[in-house]
Amino acid sequence: MPDTHSPLTQECVAIATHLNAQSEYTWTLEVKDPAHWHRLHGPQGTCINLHRLGNCPERLRIRGVLPRGPNQEYCLPYAVKEPEITVARARGAKAISRDIVRRFLPKYTQLLQQAQEKKAQLHARDEAQHALVGRLLAHGCVEAPTGGSEWLRVKRTSTASPEVAFDVWGRVQITGPQTVTLELRQAPEPLVHQILAALDQLTLSG
Repeated sequence: MPDTHSPLTQECVAIATHLNAQSEYTWTLEVKDPAHWHRLHGPQGTCINLHRLGNCPERLRIRGVLPRGPNQEYCLPYAVKEPEITVARARGAKAISRDIVRRFLPKYTQLLQQAQEKKAQLHARDEAQHALVGRLLAHGCVEAPTGGSEWLRVKRTSTASPEVAFDVWGRVQITGPQTVTLELRQAPEPLVHQILAALDQLTLSG
């Protein structure tokens, strides 16, 4: 029986060893906090946190780690949380690893696949968003964007005629496979036409 007040490292090494044998994959241990928290890295992006419960040190919480999008978005539907189970440390590393394989991994790997697919979609959208603004920059419609990549703010300042100088703030967002949402504030009509014409060209040539 493990000492429930001792550091977890040796115990988690044993769990990883049994998990390797039972799941037929290679799992590696990352020590985060020797007394409280370790992490197991497995195949195809699987990652499991092993936490000793602060209010119940004789139990371990097994929680799956799921990827985030490029702007730290959650990659699962609303209210769906990372799967987790708790196990009694007194049962020993071999029994705990069996619980991980039987009770935890099936649901976790299913959610992980969904999250990885969503992450790939978010990255593709993010890259398309950067490409769109980059192409607008090349057309001279806007200046360099600031802020996050999901909603990119663009600014243009006219210096050709100081007496009619203006600052325009706007946002350009890809909202679908073939749709772009444009929001402008304090934009003179000629600039609006210029941006719309550029967007039309980009859409046709994209």
